[in-house]
Amino acid sequence: DAIVALAFEHHLAIGRNLPLDQVVEWLIGLAPTGVVEFVQKTDSTVQQMLALREDIFADYSEPAFVAAIERRARILRSETISGEGRRLFWYDRR
Repeated sequence: DAIVALAFEHHLAIGRNLPLDQVVEWLIGLAPTGVVEFVQKTDSTVQQMLALREDIFADYSEPAFVAAIERRARILRSETISGEGRRLFWYDRR
C-alpha cells in the first residue's frame, strides 16, 4: 500500500550507475503512496561513494529528483531532515 525508501536512492543512482529518473520511476511504481529520501551530492556518504571514482552524475540533483517524482505523482510534502540537506518527499500517485 505504501513505500518508505530512506537512504536508498543514492545507492542505486550513484552506487550502481542507474539513471536517477529511472530509480525514482521504479520506486514510485512500487506503491501508490510513500516517502522517499533524497540525499544531496554534498552529503558525506555520497562524497565517500564518489571518492574513489569519477563523478559522472551530472543529472543527480534535487531538481531532477523532484521532476522525476512529479512525472508520476504529486508531492504532498517535503522536509529537510539533516544538516547535510537530506530531504524526505511524501508522494501520492492516486
